[in-house]
Amino acid sequence: MADSAPPSLDRVRKRPRKALDLPTLTRIMSLAILSAEEVLLTSPNAEACLKAVHALSTAIGAYGKLLEVSTFEARLQALEQRLSLDERTSRNGRY
Repeated sequence: MADSAPPSLDRVRKRPRKALDLPTLTRIMSLAILSAEEVLLTSPNAEACLKAVHALSTAIGAYGKLLEVSTFEARLQALEQRLSLDERTSRNGRY
């Protein structure tokens, strides 16, 4: 009979993970923010609310930086494409 127990945390942590792309990270951060917000708004426990406030402030700061990085990445990609196009046209003698 096959073992249906979940893998131990030690095995999961040792397994190499792929780097996450920006859209995936953005989605994960959005879910984390929404989860912390739900705890803050629904928990009758003052300690849980305080922890949720701290988690929200940390996550929102990280999310803001993530959005800034994704904006810079898009702008950089557009500039690189423009530079590549300019280099190709200058090589063809059209510049």
